[in-house]
Amino acid sequence: MVGRVVHYKEFVDKDSITIDCDDLNYRYSLTIPFNREGEKSALVIMMNPSKATDKISDNTINNVLTRIYNECPDVSKITITNLYPLYETYSEKLENHKEQSQINFKKMETAISQSDFVLLGWGKPTDKNNKDLQKIKYHEHALKAVKLLQSQKVPAFKVGDLRDDLFPKHLGRQSFDLKMSKIDLGTLAKKINKKIKV
Repeated sequence: MVGRVVHYKEFVDKDSITIDCDDLNYRYSLTIPFNREGEKSALVIMMNPSKATDKISDNTINNVLTRIYNECPDVSKITITNLYPLYETYSEKLENHKEQSQINFKKMETAISQSDFVLLGWGKPTDKNNKDLQKIKYHEHALKAVKLLQSQKVPAFKVGDLRDDLFPKHLGRQSFDLKMSKIDLGTLAKKINKKIKV
């Protein structure tokens, strides 16, 4: 059975969306401009791509676009990146693609340098304990992203509180009543580092 197609919102400049991907397996970034003027660009870092391309969206992407469009009127473009570049709705296979992960972080570093701020939302994979997360090097990937942000001194934000005082919440599941708030990257890096050493 084919799932329902999710279209981009009306405030998106659909003809100008760009995607950086290798075939249909890996997506490094998705850049989505709005139909408005604005001086700022936002970067969003989530866990991994699900379905969205330059032609079709998905519910999480639409939620992110709606949030930033409404909360940040000076933003005219959003780039979506992920801790893992593999198109995979479920996350057991995420760490099997080391070469693509290295490419992904190089491209993420460039995207950070071109952004005014970053919204973090990689969440925590459902029903995974710390041992499961260690298998896919989840904390290592998160720490690498945080260190890239720290090195470029780009402000970072989250929505709501951190899950388990560690994970920036998944952006597809948060109420619009919760607003973006700044995150202390130094404190987050220390917390992630403790998990890696367990």
